[in-house]
Amino acid sequence: MPEFFADALGVGAASEQALLMMHDLFALPLPSELTGTIGRTARVRMLVAGAYRLMAVVGQQPLRLTGQLMVRPYRDRLLLAVSRPPSGRAGKLQLEVRVDDGGASYRNRWVRTPWHLDPTLRKFTDDGTPDLTLSLANTNVIGFAGRTLALEETALPYELDSQLGTIGPWDLDGDLRTAMTAHPKQCPRSGELHFFGYSPLPPFLTYHVLDAGGALVHSAEIAVPKGTMMHDFMITRDHAIFMDLPIVFDLSNLESPIGWDDSYGARIGIMPRMGTNADIRWFEIDPCYVFHPMNAFVDGDKPTDVALSVADTYTGLHGLVGLLAALHH
Repeated sequence: MPEFFADALGVGAASEQALLMMHDLFALPLPSELTGTIGRTARVRMLVAGAYRLMAVVGQQPLRLTGQLMVRPYRDRLLLAVSRPPSGRAGKLQLEVRVDDGGASYRNRWVRTPWHLDPTLRKFTDDGTPDLTLSLANTNVIGFAGRTLALEETALPYELDSQLGTIGPWDLDGDLRTAMTAHPKQCPRSGELHFFGYSPLPPFLTYHVLDAGGALVHSAEIAVPKGTMMHDFMITRDHAIFMDLPIVFDLSNLESPIGWDDSYGARIGIMPRMGTNADIRWFEIDPCYVFHPMNAFVDGDKPTDVALSVADTYTGLHGLVGLLAALHH
């Protein structure tokens, strides 16, 4: 078994059955290194890790099309069913497609966080303090300030090198002391990266801004009543917008530390970009939970004339069931 297969599968060897299962998932040719029965039937080039493997180009690829695409595949849970990391904890394969000189190539590698190596490590201490270096790095991947970052909202970002090797957690030389949301927003004009971190312990919510070069230029604690699971947020040309919604932490039950609390209420907070807690204005809304906003933009002359659109919205008991189903799937 070629070494790149062992690395991609996360085991010392792979069975023909597992490879044949992959045949049903991906319509890609098998690497030439594998021959025999599997080689005649399976099409699993997607499993190649580390080194690039050439991909077939259908039609004519423009020679001026050059670059790199990093992909966090939404459906890779199918792949993880037969391709789990050595620890047995579901990690994340980062995928890269590179196009240049009229051709295309592909590779993938595991993000090797501490949980990848030791699944018994505890995310929370007895007092509820999270270990920000423990990450599945399994939600998003971005390029920013010359770095490739794999993100998961309860942890620090994990930096990857140009070969998709894991460099480690990026804490801005100790300046970043909160988690980073998996959905930071980069301003297309200034190049700034706006993001936040949430926590079950105070400070519950902290807003951050990096300049285009990757330096931390702004941090502000935002006062909210409790720690809540704040998955995403929005920015406009002028604003940062937060969704304080009733999926609330309960540290008395560390086995299941989040749950729906209808009494918590729900609200949208709008503040100027680079603002502080003194600048935020809150607007009450019906209790619901929103995973992902679709858009936000300035729509008027007043400071809070902002139009919002959202997706993935859950409400009440249905909201909690829908949220848990979404987390599971």
